[in-house]
Amino acid sequence: MDTFERLVQRMMQMPLAERINTLRAERAKCICTNCPTFTECAKNLEQSFFCFTGMSIICISHEVRCLCPTCPVPLETGLLHTAFYCTRGDEKARRYDQFLASRQEPAGRGDEDPGRHGGPGKDRQHLPGGEEG
Repeated sequence: MDTFERLVQRMMQMPLAERINTLRAERAKCICTNCPTFTECAKNLEQSFFCFTGMSIICISHEVRCLCPTCPVPLETGLLHTAFYCTRGDEKARRYDQFLASRQEPAGRGDEDPGRHGGPGKDRQHLPGGEEG
C-alpha cells in the first residue's frame, strides 16, 4: 500500500470535521492558482486543489504548462499522476480509470446481458422500452 492509499484509508476513518480540516491543510499548500493553465474563470469560481477535487469541467479546456510536478501536495501525499489534474482528473479517478483499463475483457465480452447466455437472469423476459418481466 502506498502513501496515498494510506492517506485515503486514514481519512475514511476520520469524522467529517477532521476530514475537512485535513483537506483544508493540504489545500493551503496548493499552487494551482499560480499555474499557466489556470484560468480567470477557475479563479472566479474558486476552483483549485484539482489533484483531490477533480478536473475543471467548466473553466479549463486546454493545457498550457503544468506546475503540478513542483507542488508540495502531490509530493507529500504520494500521488502517482503528477501532471494536469485540472484537465485529466484527480488522483482517485485516474487510479480507478487505470485499474479499469487493466481489467478490460476481450472484445465482444462483458457488454452482453448475462441473461441472454444462460447466466443469472436467464428467466427474465426483455420487454420493449428496456423493462424486464
